[in-house]
Amino acid sequence: MTVANKWYLRDPVSNHETEVPIRLLRSTIGKLSAAGKIPLSTKSPRDRWIAHDWFHSLHLYAEMRGGYPNGSNGNDGGIRLFPNRQRDKNVVRLPSPRLLPLMDTADVLLKRRTWRAFKADMITSRDLSDALYYGARRYPLRSLDVYLIILRVDNIPRGVYRYNADAHLLETVREGDFTDSIYNASQRQYVDNSAVVFLISADYSRAMRDNRNAAAYSNIMIDAARLAHLIILTATCLGLKNFLTPAIKESITDDLLTLDGWSKGSLYLVAIGR
Repeated sequence: MTVANKWYLRDPVSNHETEVPIRLLRSTIGKLSAAGKIPLSTKSPRDRWIAHDWFHSLHLYAEMRGGYPNGSNGNDGGIRLFPNRQRDKNVVRLPSPRLLPLMDTADVLLKRRTWRAFKADMITSRDLSDALYYGARRYPLRSLDVYLIILRVDNIPRGVYRYNADAHLLETVREGDFTDSIYNASQRQYVDNSAVVFLISADYSRAMRDNRNAAAYSNIMIDAARLAHLIILTATCLGLKNFLTPAIKESITDDLLTLDGWSKGSLYLVAIGR
């Protein structure tokens, strides 16, 4: 929100407002522009799309949106809009999240790196709570679920968990050490020494409840990448290393998460740690 020449960020849960100085916003835009991340241009949006050779993609996306029923005739088998709640499962309550330090967004973006070596050190449950709260809880998870393979987090046993964003807690899916499984599922890519592995999965029945067309599937892929992006930026802000990849063996990850791979399936992997 804005008041006169001031900008504020409002926490939707606590309703706490933090003032963001105008100079910080200007600094962020200036740094990203200087780094070539957001080149300033006077071209029209259409000309910019053409210059980046994106215009054909826009046309294809628009064409995909029609020609399919939207499933609103009541004969869709009662597909649920909201995620199922695993009320019969054990839950792990997370510590209350802290306020993140007020950092220049440009500094976080430019500092972010993909790490291919972790130290096999523990992280705190509060670090995990912050990463989930700022990285996943504020993102609309209508079509996505976030699962976690806990490897090295204090006060949380190793196992597979599902993040309940509404209650900000973890629901136990499977207990045990699944280091080897997730290492093989990631094509043996660097995650075995991490502290937590996030697996972003799609609930296709929820995602296509109203729009049963190819564009709905495209939106799922875009949403998964955006969610992964938020998690790695939050991890960077917390001083944690991160690694991400969509190159996973879905047959292993779906089995690990107890998903059928048809109505629900895993899409993206993000690992964080020291």
